[in-house]
Amino acid sequence: MKEFHVHLDIQGKKNRRRFLNVSRVLTSMEVNHTAQFSWLKRRKLKEFERLAFDSPHCSPAYRAPPKTDLVISDRHRKYRVTNNFIHVDYGCVQSLRGTEINGIFLPILFSPVLISQRSYSEANRLAKNIDRKMAILFAGNTSANMYSKPVIRCRYKILSRYELFETLRRNLAPSEFFFPRSLDEFQQARDSGSLTRKLTWIDTNQFSIPKTDWLRTLSGTSFFLCPPGVHRPYCHNLCEAQACGAVPILEYPGYYSPRLIDGVNCVDFTDELELTRKIRDILVGDYSTRWLALSRNAVSYHRSFLSLEHAQRFIETSLGRPDRRKWIMAGA
Repeated sequence: MKEFHVHLDIQGKKNRRRFLNVSRVLTSMEVNHTAQFSWLKRRKLKEFERLAFDSPHCSPAYRAPPKTDLVISDRHRKYRVTNNFIHVDYGCVQSLRGTEINGIFLPILFSPVLISQRSYSEANRLAKNIDRKMAILFAGNTSANMYSKPVIRCRYKILSRYELFETLRRNLAPSEFFFPRSLDEFQQARDSGSLTRKLTWIDTNQFSIPKTDWLRTLSGTSFFLCPPGVHRPYCHNLCEAQACGAVPILEYPGYYSPRLIDGVNCVDFTDELELTRKIRDILVGDYSTRWLALSRNAVSYHRSFLSLEHAQRFIETSLGRPDRRKWIMAGA
């Protein structure tokens, strides 16, 4: 690919993860890019910003260089006369229904530290695994203070992560619910084969799966429970699970574009009763004959609409193109 230069201008402490997402995509393409930070801000860089500058392809700048092939920014008014421009828009798909988008709907990718060609290639390889020792897995933060905010129920009409956890803990029998307290306890139970008829819930406040083992762990579960994030439905673990062949279980299929389809590439539910019923259906094996098709469709959906390759194609077609396009990045 011809050598191009991109200028990245995504500001605000709430958008550090989004900034790193875009920078990691550009780095995976070996595209040199500048990231705009003031002199004062450069002295106070946080973790995600520092990670971007670990790449030889990313360097700081006070403003866009004169010869820039593409500007990517959430500040569309500032760059209103710039022709080669991608506007990073934080709206979600429901708020954009009925509008024509000249661009891409890609709300979230892998966790920023996993956005690389190597990680996505590993996920593609692991997705072929059919020997899965866990029925259903969730792993993530379950803090009540963080994940019980009313915005999720009020704005999106879905259960918050903590509500979902409490619903399952209340309705499932102890023999159906495994809540490990340590990495050793989890690994021993998984390797013994005792989790093939259980929902395994890992609270990362107790322990975390090492990043080096995360994708392999996902490739060992048939289904992955996908509760929403803090302020929005989207969470990177849905992308990672799909990429590794785990079928997502979620309450918000319509917040993706195109919509995820129950029984085709996901399992969806609409309330607490249906959640409990479908979890039990999975645990007793009702989905066993359909799982392989569901898994392959989930992988196909991810590659087509949520993958690193999808983001790369969008940027490639935008480079050097005199057009103003949108990247809908609703996830954090």
